[in-house]
Amino acid sequence: KKEERLRDLCGFDIITNGSLINREIVKFAKEHNISFGVSLDGFKHNHDQMRMYDKNLGTFEDVVRGINLLRKNGIEYSILCTVGPHNINELDRICEFFIRKLGAKNINLTLPLCKIGEGYPFAKEILINHLFNQVIKASKIIRKYGAYEGTYFKHLISFIEEEIFRGECDGMGCQVVVFPDGRIGPCLAFINERGFFTKWDLLKFDIKNKKIFQKFSKGIALLMPECKRCPALGICGGGCMYNRFVKGGKVEKQDKYFCEFMIKLLKHFVYELGKSPNFC
Repeated sequence: KKEERLRDLCGFDIITNGSLINREIVKFAKEHNISFGVSLDGFKHNHDQMRMYDKNLGTFEDVVRGINLLRKNGIEYSILCTVGPHNINELDRICEFFIRKLGAKNINLTLPLCKIGEGYPFAKEILINHLFNQVIKASKIIRKYGAYEGTYFKHLISFIEEEIFRGECDGMGCQVVVFPDGRIGPCLAFINERGFFTKWDLLKFDIKNKKIFQKFSKGIALLMPECKRCPALGICGGGCMYNRFVKGGKVEKQDKYFCEFMIKLLKHFVYELGKSPNFC
């Protein structure tokens, strides 16, 4: 009975690079109503620049095979596309490919990290105007096909419904990430960072009593003093906490790049609404 109550209260998602999805995994997922978030950065020439096996062998074919297995078996999945210099110029075509060829109904465009180390492809910063314009183009394609995209649409919904947007993702105090080795933490992006993941007894685990989860729950823009006068506060949330940590050294630090993006997004919403009342 306890297990049944837990399953009613929790959703189970597997975040994966998709390369190892097989029939056995699909069968288990279907039996337990598990959904997937699968990382795919675009076409083969985009994806294989960033996501490789040893000896620089790309993973694109295996990821697409895994997605098609999920699709064939009626398992809910979203495509997680990390935006960067390797795919920014084809974002609209990539999203159309996800929808028309892979049947995606839910796409999440993860905004890029900037200047995080020499030799890393994302060390090259994408100018904010170019990023914004490409995301808007992609969102129009996604909307055309009746699909959903997390980066754009969740902020639009907040704007339309005149409701405060709490946080960029569930990692801000509403999510428990469990790794196969038993470590538990608030956000999968921090797995290689010290102090964010610890081994706990999952059956005795209480998110409300763990300081690291409390810290993340207080990282939303609504609780950040420097955000109080921002016109985009109501639709923002504060952006990705891992981006904030990488760029500023603290999860509580603002990501100025994301701040600029959100100001532009708010102006876009207001402009489009003024131009066409049916925009929403």
